[in-house]
Amino acid sequence: MKTSIDWREARRLRVLELHRKGWPQKTIAEALGISRGYVSQLIKRVKDLPHDEQAQALKIHKRAGRKPTFSQAHKGRVVALVERGAVSLGLPGQVWTLKSLQKVVRQELGVRVGQTWLWETLHEKGYSCQTPERLAKEQNPRAVAGFKGGWSNLKKGHSEQARA
Repeated sequence: MKTSIDWREARRLRVLELHRKGWPQKTIAEALGISRGYVSQLIKRVKDLPHDEQAQALKIHKRAGRKPTFSQAHKGRVVALVERGAVSLGLPGQVWTLKSLQKVVRQELGVRVGQTWLWETLHEKGYSCQTPERLAKEQNPRAVAGFKGGWSNLKKGHSEQARA
């Protein structure tokens, strides 16, 4: 999300510029719409550095850490896996969980991904979390079809005889 110069970096450099001109920290904070504490932290960060290195210390640095092992192509492949269906990949039923999808992605694509990344990827593509409807194992389909009147008729004191 970095443009030619990030607005946050430009703001930090402006703080340094105004500080060099002799502006008080309170005035800098008010002029730039930031807290005095933030101005103080920025000035403290560059206080002991040589003049020519101060601006470099306030610039954006690349993120530390391991490079991601997945790419945009992986996102498309993950969605393709979901569209193939859980049963075709050896999972019981047509229900996906993030944990089971995580295992399938690891097996099929050879890439480790977090559940948060999976959820965000699927959400970007229009998928949403859905809880499957649970049905009682001993449910009688004929009795369900003949059930009319709703639950309120089963409550104490709500029967037809009680109303008459």
